[in-house]
Amino acid sequence: MLGNFLLDFSLSLYIIWIVKYKKILIGLTGNIASGKSMVGKILKESGLPVIEADKIGWEILKRKEIIMEIFDACGDCLKDRKIDRKKLGNIVFSNKKKLKVFNAIVHPPLLYKLKREIDKRDDRVIVVNAALIFEWRIENWFDKIILVTADKEKKIQRLIKKGISRKKAVQRINSQLSDKKKMNKCDFVIKNNGTKTQLKEKILSIIPLLPSTSSSRK
Repeated sequence: MLGNFLLDFSLSLYIIWIVKYKKILIGLTGNIASGKSMVGKILKESGLPVIEADKIGWEILKRKEIIMEIFDACGDCLKDRKIDRKKLGNIVFSNKKKLKVFNAIVHPPLLYKLKREIDKRDDRVIVVNAALIFEWRIENWFDKIILVTADKEKKIQRLIKKGISRKKAVQRINSQLSDKKKMNKCDFVIKNNGTKTQLKEKILSIIPLLPSTSSSRK
């Protein structure tokens, strides 16, 4: 009986620890030009800590050994001995083989650093802004996932406004897993075809529905 009592007591303590101390991870994802970064900004302004996977990725691209691997695999994508974002995008998004090689070089150290960044945070609730949650197969990391979507033509027009040709815009959009394949795996889907004000209203309506967000901002 004593053994059963101790087992039940230990289990109760473990459950209390999980409920009280377990980090709650919210995944924020969306394809290029969906408005995912704007959603991340709104969540941060609302008091939620946001880890930017894209920022970590560009830190990885500053490593000399990574720069040389990418140069050898993808060709001339450098400017002043640093990765040139525009050159790199033009190369990898127009060549599936080079995109695959690029991902194989960058994604392992990126995911390692992303996991370490999550682990070292003391926040109760953490939002991870990452476009490739499903491509990386890390959806099991998260308690809830928010997907930001937009109509394809809307995305194309947003990219054109940034100086990208229509052809290259389509290439970049088509290089990613479609929204349809992600929707059923997400807890919240935000359609972003309207204004920034409309987008903010949608986000603010979702925040109270996220687990423990009220206590995280106290």
